[in-house]
Amino acid sequence: MKKGGEKMVKKIWLALCVVLAVVMMSTVASPVQAAILAEPRKISEIFPDDNFAQTVANWWTNGNVDAEVNQNYFDGYKDKPLYLAGKGISNLEGIQYFNNPTGLDLRDNNISDLGPIGKGNFTKITYVDLLNNKVSSLVPLATSGMNPTGFLGFENNQLGSLEGIENMTNLTSISIQDQSNTSGNQVSDLNPLANLTKLQKIWAKDNAITSLKPLANLNALQEAYFENNKLASIDGMQGKINLIKFSVMNNQVVDLDPLVDATRLQNLFVRYNHIESISVLNKLPDLIQLDATHNRISDISAINFVHQDDPNPALALSYQDIILPEQSYTTGTPLLVKNSIRGLQEEGILPPATFPGSSKITGVGNDEMYQVDPMTALQSGSYDANTETVAFDLSTGAKKAFYTFNSTSKHDGNFSGIVTIPLTEEFSKTNLSWEDTADKAITNKTLPPLDYNDRGVNTKFYWKDTDPNKTLAFKLTDKEGNEVAPLASVETGDGDKTGQYIAHDLQIPADKLTYGSQTFTVTVYDVTGGANHEVDHITLVVDVTGALRFVSAPAALDGGENKIISGTIQKRLEKATGDEPLVVTDSRQTKAPWALGLQIDQPFTAAGVVYNTQLPGVLNYLQNGVPTMVPDGNDMTQVYQQVTPVNERNISDDWNATNGPAVIVPGTKVSAVKYSATLTWTLMDTPLNE
Repeated sequence: MKKGGEKMVKKIWLALCVVLAVVMMSTVASPVQAAILAEPRKISEIFPDDNFAQTVANWWTNGNVDAEVNQNYFDGYKDKPLYLAGKGISNLEGIQYFNNPTGLDLRDNNISDLGPIGKGNFTKITYVDLLNNKVSSLVPLATSGMNPTGFLGFENNQLGSLEGIENMTNLTSISIQDQSNTSGNQVSDLNPLANLTKLQKIWAKDNAITSLKPLANLNALQEAYFENNKLASIDGMQGKINLIKFSVMNNQVVDLDPLVDATRLQNLFVRYNHIESISVLNKLPDLIQLDATHNRISDISAINFVHQDDPNPALALSYQDIILPEQSYTTGTPLLVKNSIRGLQEEGILPPATFPGSSKITGVGNDEMYQVDPMTALQSGSYDANTETVAFDLSTGAKKAFYTFNSTSKHDGNFSGIVTIPLTEEFSKTNLSWEDTADKAITNKTLPPLDYNDRGVNTKFYWKDTDPNKTLAFKLTDKEGNEVAPLASVETGDGDKTGQYIAHDLQIPADKLTYGSQTFTVTVYDVTGGANHEVDHITLVVDVTGALRFVSAPAALDGGENKIISGTIQKRLEKATGDEPLVVTDSRQTKAPWALGLQIDQPFTAAGVVYNTQLPGVLNYLQNGVPTMVPDGNDMTQVYQQVTPVNERNISDDWNATNGPAVIVPGTKVSAVKYSATLTWTLMDTPLNE
């Protein structure tokens, strides 16, 4: 049973293989079958498009669209071209019954769908012209059997792809260019042309083609036109030994080297591209016409062979826009640029490939908004013909420099244009530091805390003399960017101090400092030639602390002359008229209570007496009439307390008969002499009773 099953499977498999092989062979061998009109029908039924029906009726039935026709009418166009141009046809239904016409002229209609052509037999077609229609797909042509030996035209349609013509290997010319000024053909991919090796002419202007690589094997090409596409390269044009005319105007092509094998090329149109070199032209001996205006060509020596005996060579090389590599410059120092233009001729004579003279420079300048015709002479700067050097005296802020050139020689193709040099301005590279150190700049500094009442800053910073001939300006700003105090500018280039740090004074006025921590910035600017470029900056932190301190104090206190009595003598000690008051300020942020202390170094003492030379324990301070004795010696006694916050307190303003310093002296212990002592006032942040 098992063996028998295996045999059955093998037989079935073999049978299937045979059937498939037959089917495949039949498909390959079958010719394209024409659509057949099985029985007579009205023309209006065969052709639903009224304009198409009327056109056919005019041919066959004196304009009667209701007349019946049979297949014989259609077969009458066998081996003849079918002319349907300008008939207003929108629908091609019915065209499939025309058996093997040799050409289809469908120009200037409203055709969008080629489906009916795909249902017919068009194997003898030599050309198709669908100029000015609305065709969006060529896929139906793949089943029509057509393989034209002539022209395939789809100008001014709505094609996005060439799919459907891949096997038209006999095709010799094709046009998909679009000049409709509408959203017409936008073909981007030429791959369907890759195997059409008999193609001799291609018109593909105004599409969206990005690559010519699919044309690599199309070496029969004689003419190719790709104006206004999206080409950055013409890679794929190698090996085109039969090429005579070639155009890629208005693209972004940078290199013509793929044309190296096009030795029969006569007409080359490459205007409005990004081409920098035309050296390949040396290998194209038959070239008689070149349009390379509006490119980036700086050397035209490669065209020296082009019909030198022709007094009017067809050359166009004007309006070159050459962009050199970016260069840096320093204001005040001339920028020297080697002239890059090569290959000009003097009166038709072939000179060495050098720039022949200053007369060819038509203008130099550094106007960053330069938008004028490059032929315009803008005189600024100079040109030295001996060294072939253009010199620019550039002001600060220049973004580019340029010089223009112009040759009126027809043998130079009126070679002219502009050479632009993008610029970067070089500024001073000086460093700032808070210390004179050669190792590393100190960019941040914090000053010791400052007392509020003694808060002006006098310090120094250092700048490094690194660049010659620069003017440096310094600015001191606060946290908000406001300028605090002016700082002197300096000139660089002191030969004795090159590379060294040089001191610069910095002062911050007291009125610019407030309580607490503040950050200041010192910034250096390169202001050479009117510039204002920030180069470096450093920061300074200043911490202002509050203080409790005396503003002033009396130089002396006087008890006056007093009569000696047997009892106790109490006498105020008063400051002299005009003497300083006893004033205390409090700039502390806390405004905490504070106290006043009084100290007497030794008892009141008199000179020149034998008895009662000292008055011990007599100094007191009255508060509302209540005395507090201030002991003699080194101990301080608290005599006043300030509880409520104040910024400033004039204590002596309150001295009177019941308040302030006084002496209380027993009359029996005093002599009629002058007694004196030294008193010391002391401020205390914290009262003794707290």
